[in-house]
Amino acid sequence: MAGIFSGSYTLSEQSQYDWDIPDSETSKNLEAIQDAKALASGEQLSRQQKADFPSFFLMYDWGNDESIFTPENVKTICEIEAKFFEPSRYQKVCLINGTSGACQNPEKTVTWVFYGNTDFTCNLLSEAEVNATATVLYQDAIDDTTWEGDGSFFMDSATRTRSPVYTKRTKSQIRLGEPLDGYVSPNRDVLDQQKEYNKFYEDVQSNYFSLFSMKDEFQRSAYREEQSRNGINVAWYSGTLIQIEVSRLIIGDLTLAILSILAVFLWMWYHVKSLWISCFSMMQIVLSLPVTFVIYRNVYQIPYLSAFHFLTIFLVLGIGADDVFVFVDGWRLAKMDALKMTGGNARDPRYLEDRMYAAYARTIEAVFNTSFTTIVAFLATIVSPLLPIQTFGVIAATAIFINFLFVITLTPAIVMTQYIIFQKNGFCGCCKKDDEESENGQVVAVKSAVESKGVKSGKSIQMSRLGSGPTETKELKEDGEPLTDRDGNEHKSEENFLEYISKHYYSPCMRTDIKGWHVVAVGVAIFFLVYGIVGISFAAQLSTPDDATNFLPDDHMFTKATESLEDDYLAGTLDRYVSVDFAFGIAGFDRSGFNRFIPAENRGKVVFQDTFDFYQTQSQIAFNTSCTLARQKGSVDGSDFSTLLHPDPEALLCFYPLFENWFNARNSPETPTSTTRTKFFTELQLYRNTTTSDGLSNADKQRLIGFIDGQLKFVLIETTSSLKQNSATKNKAKLKDTYTDLAGEMSSMMPTDSNSVFAAGSEFTEVTTEEGIVTGFFQGLAIVFPVAFVVLIIATHNILVSMYAILSIGFIVSCVLGLIKMAGGALGISESVAGVIVIGFSVDYVIHLGHMFVVAYHEEKIAPHLGRFTFAAETMAGTVIAGGITTLGAALPLFGCQLTFFPDMGALMATTIAFSLCYSIGFFMAILLLIGPDGDFTDLLWFAKLCGIGHWFGEAHSNEKSKKMESKEQIDRVA
Repeated sequence: MAGIFSGSYTLSEQSQYDWDIPDSETSKNLEAIQDAKALASGEQLSRQQKADFPSFFLMYDWGNDESIFTPENVKTICEIEAKFFEPSRYQKVCLINGTSGACQNPEKTVTWVFYGNTDFTCNLLSEAEVNATATVLYQDAIDDTTWEGDGSFFMDSATRTRSPVYTKRTKSQIRLGEPLDGYVSPNRDVLDQQKEYNKFYEDVQSNYFSLFSMKDEFQRSAYREEQSRNGINVAWYSGTLIQIEVSRLIIGDLTLAILSILAVFLWMWYHVKSLWISCFSMMQIVLSLPVTFVIYRNVYQIPYLSAFHFLTIFLVLGIGADDVFVFVDGWRLAKMDALKMTGGNARDPRYLEDRMYAAYARTIEAVFNTSFTTIVAFLATIVSPLLPIQTFGVIAATAIFINFLFVITLTPAIVMTQYIIFQKNGFCGCCKKDDEESENGQVVAVKSAVESKGVKSGKSIQMSRLGSGPTETKELKEDGEPLTDRDGNEHKSEENFLEYISKHYYSPCMRTDIKGWHVVAVGVAIFFLVYGIVGISFAAQLSTPDDATNFLPDDHMFTKATESLEDDYLAGTLDRYVSVDFAFGIAGFDRSGFNRFIPAENRGKVVFQDTFDFYQTQSQIAFNTSCTLARQKGSVDGSDFSTLLHPDPEALLCFYPLFENWFNARNSPETPTSTTRTKFFTELQLYRNTTTSDGLSNADKQRLIGFIDGQLKFVLIETTSSLKQNSATKNKAKLKDTYTDLAGEMSSMMPTDSNSVFAAGSEFTEVTTEEGIVTGFFQGLAIVFPVAFVVLIIATHNILVSMYAILSIGFIVSCVLGLIKMAGGALGISESVAGVIVIGFSVDYVIHLGHMFVVAYHEEKIAPHLGRFTFAAETMAGTVIAGGITTLGAALPLFGCQLTFFPDMGALMATTIAFSLCYSIGFFMAILLLIGPDGDFTDLLWFAKLCGIGHWFGEAHSNEKSKKMESKEQIDRVA
């Protein structure tokens, strides 16, 4: 309720800056240029700049092997495109013509090309009219082969190879304007402007859903079905529509968390054989998440919360259920300890208290160790420079901590209530009484001299554990005789299925001895050792993804449309290529007052170089030479052309040569370098504000020549490279380095007081983000592994066991990451998050088994490593497997999600569980079985004794604690 009233569960407004690294130079440089352009233009350029992200594409595919340009098809396309312009909001977001002040004509649309207007009456044109226009387009596509001309834009990729020439596909593009009315910059008040675009596109989407009779189904978006009209397959695409669609799909995908909850509940019910414990345990696990959000929002004061963070529920379900299993397991194991303390009298008032003390002592350390290590693993994401990953780690760590608190407070109450109401008193007639009592209420007579479970007499004893199952084993006294009640009835402990498998199959199989060799254990150890080394070799090859991250499924319209734009058409538009600006006179970007947890607000302001002086002759010559350098620079890997710049004449916007010609025509024989300072700046400002016929619009000149309050603060060169936006990250990184080096050359030519030059582009920030994912991930590993090793030493008190454990964890992480590489994957967002999860889960299972291996000696007095292996295998392997099955059950519903991030996470979680189980009960346990240690060898106290400082660690006290606990006082000290 506190969360509801405080708004703790309300999602933040998502923006394009969520995955940005605000402290990076690439981000600051890009925003410095954007802010400078805004300050220079004021509100004069409202909607006169082309907005890239909201740009809209329509693609048409004519199934027949003939030209798509027929009168009927052109009419159909017109009717389809009319739906985009129908919403009244279009007049508020359209691209403005700077001269007329009206919405600019959509010249890149089929409707405009064939009808010459946008009144959308969509009359049926004659075949002659259509053919005449089509012939012009075909001729333009044939003649202009150096780059994509206007005609090439409308042609499919095979057009030029056909004879006679024709196209079976065509497309249209509609550009919107930015900044919107009332805003001075696209990167100021981002969320408010984004909402306006969203409202318009929601109207457009509604129109197309109605036109094509589209309807969503359960877990299947309407966009995953192909759409057609009058025989033409139609697809459309927009960055804004993708954002809207992702928000829609996330809500549906998160509803599958209900299936995860149900799956974990059913498995818990089966495993613990108690509806009471299962219901209340699931309640505490699920409630840990809203409690976490209240703390996250109100205590940590972090306002950022996205749907991505709700992925935590799938993690908490598995981890929380595992902790419950461990505690209930401890409760069952504590039965004999409590009976010994009460002289075998379960009716003794002290019995219940003693049993809970014993259960607490057995489980709190194991639960704390696993929870603490998992918390550290998630907190390691704090070093990630990416806000969503960083905050995901904070939320996950907090949720694990809250769940830990619930397990050590609520779970004991739940278990004790279950015992008192249902088992001891038999409140429910269908509930089975606790097996400490016979049917007539008599208690089991237990010899107080029992100090072990039969191990010392050579008998392998199954200790009573959680639940009941298909088989039963007798509980034995020290002398090997069955424990009995007063009537001589044997006292039995029941096994569940996993316990049965662990005791009768897993443990004996691993202990198979042929001529003194445990051959199965040797084979298992060698196999997983070799596989782990192979995993390391593949994991070391992981790098950032070659392709842009796409969260939509492969059969989604927007996914296919993006691929079609790149592959199926003869030409695209310049906005499909990487654009980069060179800035002169901008010193940086000041983020004072910026809250990184509200990424779209108060992002900062540009800082200019106070000494920048463009009047100096050296400055003008250097700037003009810089334009030439940019034009002549060679291309990078992956480019479509041989030069750094795209061959389109509009790919380089450099005002100075044009201004120089304009100035000379007006002021000859004076030149810009020979005139007075006052006249130079007066003429430059006049040129900036005058409509000219040199190819630069007023909007272009407003951006490139930065006058603010009458003073020239900066100048720009705008370029479009020959590298497409969807190119591999490594190629974008090379492009970034090339532009950075080029900016360095330009800076070296400028006067010392005006040499602040840098290059910036939105794709450069994407490169930085991808690099940040990798850097943050490996920094997280560097933090988690040492901490995990320390926790393992504390948990096991044994250096050798801890070394085996950390080696196993390293192999688990390497195998999961190596499998990603083997499958052709890369280290993207899903993989970087999963990598941290891998450590958390793998540590859990290894700690549980290692802890029981140590307990076998210190509490059960089993010194040989063979006996200690048997004890750990038969008492904890089943619980570990049960925990793995629980987490796997929580992850399975993720495979039904539509956004690819969730199935990817599900696959990585399932893979993590598989490797964690294999390496914990396989490699780790095999090493313990084959090598040991025996007794207290390599214990912390053993090292202390070796160094002659055993008394510093309370040697006498440790010896006393190593004995089996026979009194409540000893249990109380441990608890």
